[in-house]
Amino acid sequence: MADYPPAVRRLIAVLKELPSIGPRSAERMAMHLLQAEPALPKAMAEALTDVRENIRPCKVCGFFAEGELCEICQDPQRKQSVICIVEHAADVIAIEKSNAFPGLYHVLGGTLSPLDDIGPEDLNIES
Repeated sequence: MADYPPAVRRLIAVLKELPSIGPRSAERMAMHLLQAEPALPKAMAEALTDVRENIRPCKVCGFFAEGELCEICQDPQRKQSVICIVEHAADVIAIEKSNAFPGLYHVLGGTLSPLDDIGPEDLNIES
């Protein structure tokens, strides 16, 4: 039985590293990319490069930002006196989708876990 060429095997291996993507899903995604118009894989590669080069934590809250501040911290309509502390940046997205929270956020970047050697110094607490 023939196996995939090395480049395809590498692509499948990389796709399997994504959360919730198992071997079969990674293989299906790789096949889709191989059979897609050349513009799709090129656009994906450019988007990934752009995100890695231009997205950084907001200097104030730790959420995703293209500049020094994220769009939430720059929004003058936000209640400056109300702060929601969340574990990860993805938690901000979940709360924002509800349109129920009018304040600002603070992203810790994880949780305290003494058993895993994660202490306060490993989290974004001080800011």
